[in-house]
Formats: sequence, structure tokens, C-alpha cells
Amino acid sequence: MVGAKNKTAKAVATFEMLDVVDKDDTVLRQATRTEVEDEFLRFRIVHVMVTNDVGNLLVQWRKADKKVSPRTFTASAAGAVEAGESYEVAAVRELQEELGIKLKKADKLTFMGPFQINKGRPCNGALFVAEWNGDVSNWEDEADAIDFWSREEAEYMLKRFPYLLSNSFQTSLKLYLKLTK
Repeated sequence: MVGAKNKTAKAVATFEMLDVVDKDDTVLRQATRTEVEDEFLRFRIVHVMVTNDVGNLLVQWRKADKKVSPRTFTASAAGAVEAGESYEVAAVRELQEELGIKLKKADKLTFMGPFQINKGRPCNGALFVAEWNGDVSNWEDEADAIDFWSREEAEYMLKRFPYLLSNSFQTSLKLYLKLTK
């Protein structure tokens, strides 16, 4: 079964199309996810920070078999923006795919700001925040565990244990903490 799942993941990566962008976020062309990863091309990502009604932040502990940033904490929901897709549409899609959260018009998805990753896999990112107090599901496909952190815990992890946070999560978490003071 494990082999079948890995073959499926490879097939998806081969055919998933992403926009290749410059630092100003101008689309230069499209490429497969495999090309983007193998050639370290700049692409677009979203991070969604899901908070509950007391302001705690949902985080994921990424699975060991993940190609990018295995066994690290990451944003509540995160992923690549598909070719031709807007950041907001990608954020809504990632929430549903990774956490089973289906936002309705009354639910609040707030754009917080852009960010860039220039070391490792270069990408342009968009940070969103969504308040959610319902159930989450589907996370077992992406993560070994999920947890809620208080602001103090998030600041502590960033300061004392940054190596336990994915590179992109370090960047988006710093932005989140700065903008939500």
C-alpha cells in the first residue's frame, strides 16, 4: 500500500501545474510541480492560520514522509497555489483539503499580508487568518498531529526551537505575530 500511495503522489506532482513567478509575483510561465521542485523555481504558496474563539493557533506536525519539511511544525493549512488560481481560492481549498473546513460566506477569511521565502525553495506567499470553532478532519493525511498553541507558546517555539518549525512557517508565523499584537 505504501508504494501505491507514493506512486500516486509522484503522478500528482508530475501533472500539478504551478505558476512560476518572479520576486514581484509576476507570472513568468507555468511548470509542473516536479519541475518547480527540481529546478528550485519561485512559485506561490498560501498559509492559513486557523484560530479559535480564545485566539489559540492550530498547528500541524508534518509527517516524516513529506518531501518538504518533514517532522516540523507548520501552519494550520498550507500549500502551493495552482496555476491560474488566486491566493484566496487556494487558501479556501487548502482549508478544505487539509482540515475539512468548508468556509461559508459568513465565515471570516482575512488576508494578513504577503511574505517571501528566499532560501531553500524560493516562493511568494500570502498569509490568511480564519477563525474556526468547529470540528477539523482529514488532517491525518498531512500531519502526524495537530495542536493549538497560545500566542505565548508560538512566540516561545519561534524563539527557542525555530528548527522545529518549517522554514516557511517561521516566516509566516513572524508576520502573523507582528500583525496581531
